Amino acid sequence: MAEPRGVALLLVSHSRPLAEATRSLIWQMTTDAVPVVVAAGAGDEGEILGTDTTRIASALQGLVATYDVVVLMDLGSALLSTEMALGLLGNDDGRRIRLCSAPFVEGAVAAALAAQAGTQIDAVLREAESALRGKQDQLGGAELTSGGEEQHADPDMMRQCYRLHDPMGLHLRPATEIVRVAGGADGKVWVGRAGVGAALASANSLSALLALELRQGEELCVYSRQSLAAELTQALAAILGSPPGEDRGEQEATLPRGVVPGFACGVLAPAQQDLWDLLPAQEAADEHGLARIHAAMEAVAEVAPGHGIMAAQRALLEDPRLLALIERELVTGQGPAHAWVTAIEALAREMASLQNPVLRARAADWRDLGARVLRRLLGVEEHNTTLQEPRILLVDELLPSVAAALDAERVLGVVDRHGAQNSHAAILLRARGIPYIIQATDPALQAGVFVALDGGSGEMVISPDAQALAQFQSRYRQVQEDAVTPGFTGRVAWSEGSSVELWANVASAAEAVAARRVGAFGIGLLRTEFLYLDQWQLPSEEDQAQRLREILLPMADRTAVVRLLDAGADKLMAFLGLPSEENPALGLRGIRALLARKEFLHSHLRAILRAGEGLSIQLLLPMVTNPEEVQALRQHLAVVRTELLSAGVAHAWPVPVGVMAEVPAMLLAAENFRSLVDFVSVGTNDLTQYVLAADRGDDRLQNLGDARHPAVMAAVRALLQAVDRPISVCGEAAGDPLLVPTLVAAGIRRLSMSPDRFGGVIRALQRAANS
Repeated sequence: MAEPRGVALLLVSHSRPLAEATRSLIWQMTTDAVPVVVAAGAGDEGEILGTDTTRIASALQGLVATYDVVVLMDLGSALLSTEMALGLLGNDDGRRIRLCSAPFVEGAVAAALAAQAGTQIDAVLREAESALRGKQDQLGGAELTSGGEEQHADPDMMRQCYRLHDPMGLHLRPATEIVRVAGGADGKVWVGRAGVGAALASANSLSALLALELRQGEELCVYSRQSLAAELTQALAAILGSPPGEDRGEQEATLPRGVVPGFACGVLAPAQQDLWDLLPAQEAADEHGLARIHAAMEAVAEVAPGHGIMAAQRALLEDPRLLALIERELVTGQGPAHAWVTAIEALAREMASLQNPVLRARAADWRDLGARVLRRLLGVEEHNTTLQEPRILLVDELLPSVAAALDAERVLGVVDRHGAQNSHAAILLRARGIPYIIQATDPALQAGVFVALDGGSGEMVISPDAQALAQFQSRYRQVQEDAVTPGFTGRVAWSEGSSVELWANVASAAEAVAARRVGAFGIGLLRTEFLYLDQWQLPSEEDQAQRLREILLPMADRTAVVRLLDAGADKLMAFLGLPSEENPALGLRGIRALLARKEFLHSHLRAILRAGEGLSIQLLLPMVTNPEEVQALRQHLAVVRTELLSAGVAHAWPVPVGVMAEVPAMLLAAENFRSLVDFVSVGTNDLTQYVLAADRGDDRLQNLGDARHPAVMAAVRALLQAVDRPISVCGEAAGDPLLVPTLVAAGIRRLSMSPDRFGGVIRALQRAANS
């Protein structure tokens, strides 16, 4: 049997510059792998606008001796000239030539990429003629067909998934690279989203890949009915892991991110099954399918693990879109399990494609809910995460229901291949003090592998040798020593008989316990927002009071500064219904959001006062700009106080009120706040980004995120001169051993930081005081 012939392209155009530019574009995308010949223009050198039948015939005759040929033409008379040229060739040669009706540039590029992948001539022609499909879909043009049978993901397929980091999603350049490396792979390869029933595109079809419209943050999965070669998966990882504008050869690999601080050393153990793995390979349609799904949903709704996260998931079961999607899938003939998973995956993918990281993290809630209902539907037992021996859990994406069931005595830490900093799972692990690392994509991370990890920095050592392990453990011991100073009572002696108070920033009961252990003077910042990130519905006053009380009690004999809910910006609270904003960091956040949601504000204030009954607490107002905001808050506080007295409810009173100094306007007019506040706390994180006009979430601007900048320090000094009230610093700068001597020298006498920063700050202050 003769070897299949390759495919070459002939570009017939009225304009030689246009044809040559198109060829240049093709060769940039195919690295000269596809023969492309130009037969364009009229005149001796093609310098005249027009076409030349003889030139076209000569080019065709030279190509068909070796290749099958696809001809792209720009205007109507180019087709006439090409048909005349075909008449000059023999019948045998004519059978190896296809005239393509595709648009000149798009069709030529699509044809070249298909030809590069080894596709035969008729498939190349179909691909070229589908070149406008993505553009047509987006602009609502006439429907185009792909010329092939639609393919959807099914449980029998092998798959490998990658997270898209490019802000433009799957655009032309990475799609071109996928066609190059995957189109010629052994066996048929498809590309699509994760999930059973997901629509798939052939890996050798550029137009089909672009029509998927995969966005930044979504998962791109490669599917095949046979094992995916390691060379292919590695090549795809290199393509999809490269942000735009960076040289892949010089780019550093994506690094894991630490979310919950702490050290752990141990063997990796798998924690959960993928939703995909639970599905039966075959499932018949069932006339009682909808009733079975509803029964499984009701069974899950009745289970109450005792946490607001699970209550939020139960609310998702009532989403009318979910029910509509299920019914739609059942009508198509899917079995109930496949219909359920398809609907869940559709909603999870939609959530994962959102720009806001907090909302994007909610995709895990849909998948968690999906797994729990699917197990009920199939009669499969809940996946057991109880470990016989202490281990580090390895997961593809930690689900909230799994995180809620973890035993901190047996789970040394969690390594997540995906995950999100503000996910519900992260909130649960933070409350338990279990070290947590996300975005850990190293393929060497497998069950049974020994790792050492730092949940604060995100550093991991995989299969460390004895020396590396000893160094890691030594550093861990040093951190432990830094965090604990025996006999420390919360004050460090400074010059002329004065002292510096060290307070603790906390967001959970575990961190409050750590604050007591290191000898913190008090809680300088209780971040209430971390109590509410898991709430989809308005939390009850009782629930708020109970959870706050749990954090306050470990430091019951010391003062605690409770910051009111700092919602907005990167800490969206679904139950507040805050609007989407172009620039949320400067929008309805902090005190602005609270004053706009008076019902929640009153409930929130009552809960804090009730939680602080019998304790010493202070209220801290976030994102304050004008004195009128403080006056308005005090009025609401007076109303709440009256309500509690009338109801005979025990509560904390009197309660000092302070403000966060983070908006430059507040610092520049600080003297206007003197009669309104009892204390001030400098939030150096936001203050720095506002003074320097640099988004602290933008990794490209980290050189502008240093609180040591002279402008930031000048603002702090001006505040100290303008306000005769206790002033503390509670941002990251307060825990920076290099910066705290400067802050204290400027006049700051209260610093509030993470409990694990105490040792380093104490030693830095002692050295400065003795120098």
